[in-house]
Amino acid sequence: MIARVLIATACLLLSAHGFLPQHILRPYHTRSALASADGMPEQLVILGCDAALWDFMPPGTHRDLNRFVRTGEEEMARRRIATSREIVQFSEGSGVTWDQAVRVWEANNAEVVAAAKVQAKADMIARAKAKREAEEAEKNAQQHTS
Repeated sequence: MIARVLIATACLLLSAHGFLPQHILRPYHTRSALASADGMPEQLVILGCDAALWDFMPPGTHRDLNRFVRTGEEEMARRRIATSREIVQFSEGSGVTWDQAVRVWEANNAEVVAAAKVQAKADMIARAKAKREAEEAEKNAQQHTS
């Protein structure tokens, strides 16, 4: 009984296969692998990418940059290249992988964000104190003139 259900399901799927659009049937990873196999596009050199950076980047970054160039999103490509350059700065030393460099870069960014939050809070407190002191000085000035 189970064999008949499996055979019927297979026949149904095979017959429906001809009605599906080709972009659904073609695996996405095949297209991206072919796109990144060509090497670095010339437009990326213009946008600030060099061979050393390209070679250190993982395939996912290659795929994204190829897509940005293909779709004309130069600003996105510039930002991705800048971020990749920042990550490469944390990969100083031999044997550091992209993933390790990304973790160090993320930790550094978290520290920078935390420091910015602390500074923003300190600025807010200072502004509130200055406002409070100005209000008190104005109040005292009004009391002395009355």
